[in-house]
Amino acid sequence: MKKLLALTTSLIAVISTALNFGAAAASAENTQSGINFYPQDFSKEAVFEKLENYEISGEKMLFLDNGKAYEYGSERLSPLEEIPAFDGYEEKDKFSLGSFYYSFNADNVLTAYNELTTESEPLEGFSILKKYGGKAYAVKENALYELNGASYEKIPLPYLDYSAVETINAEGAAQAIKEHSKQTPEFVTLKSGAFMTEIDIDKLDGEFFSAGETYKAETDINAKTALLLATCGESDKISIVMVCANDGKKSACYIMHSDNTTAAAREAVSPKELGATVTVDDAFIYSTPYVCKSTQLKAINSGEPLKVVGEVKKSDNPELVRDFYKVEFTTENGTDVGYVPFGYVSPFTYIEDDPAEKPDPDHSEENLIKEVILVIVVIVLVLAAGGYIIFVITSDKNKKRNKDK
Repeated sequence: MKKLLALTTSLIAVISTALNFGAAAASAENTQSGINFYPQDFSKEAVFEKLENYEISGEKMLFLDNGKAYEYGSERLSPLEEIPAFDGYEEKDKFSLGSFYYSFNADNVLTAYNELTTESEPLEGFSILKKYGGKAYAVKENALYELNGASYEKIPLPYLDYSAVETINAEGAAQAIKEHSKQTPEFVTLKSGAFMTEIDIDKLDGEFFSAGETYKAETDINAKTALLLATCGESDKISIVMVCANDGKKSACYIMHSDNTTAAAREAVSPKELGATVTVDDAFIYSTPYVCKSTQLKAINSGEPLKVVGEVKKSDNPELVRDFYKVEFTTENGTDVGYVPFGYVSPFTYIEDDPAEKPDPDHSEENLIKEVILVIVVIVLVLAAGGYIIFVITSDKNKKRNKDK
């Protein structure tokens, strides 16, 4: 049986979305026109049209329904490209299990004969009797049942159908990302077990989101908080979030139902008043602290001036991949704000501090008075000396004049 399942597994072309098949009609939510919300639940129950055969091995099962083969396990129902040989049963058609002996009578009715009481109980409507792992199984009304003596119980086959995520409308998402929460980045707490579908954030020009795998928050990708990039869709029920990996270096973007997010109370931006000069070429100012094509607001090049008005640091916001400055820049309509990584610019202060004055430790008012008196004495002496010289010169002239007479 294990070899058979290993062989058939190689034939599986697992599609990214689980199959919605059988008598269930296509949901009106998932039409070619798409849907304007993200589903909160993807749970469905397998329904068969014409169950022709089955096999069981541990938690995996194979089914042949109306000429098509499927593998069931781990909440997934996946189609097989080829039909395997259904011959891995232990026993079929008739066998003993405990005190009961199962077989079909002459009228092709399954009977459960109790060897202890010698009573036989007809089990109407059953077919395809098989024994796997010490349990008895049979099919009734295109559903699989487990037999327990003369009683029986339907085996539930719940699975997750992610087909709807392939047609979630992306209209308005690109513009919403460029406009959402520019003044203050918004972080959200994710509901544990909430569904999240990975998207290519830079492919928003198509009709639908470019959807990848769908996971459960915290359960599958260990995501508890995220950076909210935008909301869109009907009543803003689609949230676009960025989740940073545990190593703090890689990131991925997802869409999810907005009701599964709660705003985190946090002051993400720290005030900072600086001037800055761009130090790289072919860079951009972004609408949120996340570098990607969809968040680009304005191209910048080396040498351009920018005004820093705040900073958003990874140490305070672990959901980020790196540190960012919040900057102010001019546009055709005035001014706008955005974010640039620390490495894109070289900051400097706008206003330099006044030169510091160093006081004279020997300074005193008494010394100042002495200096003033000394200056006055010097001036008096200079004037006295000048008057004496003038007196001598004029005295000699008078004597000479008297002699000539």
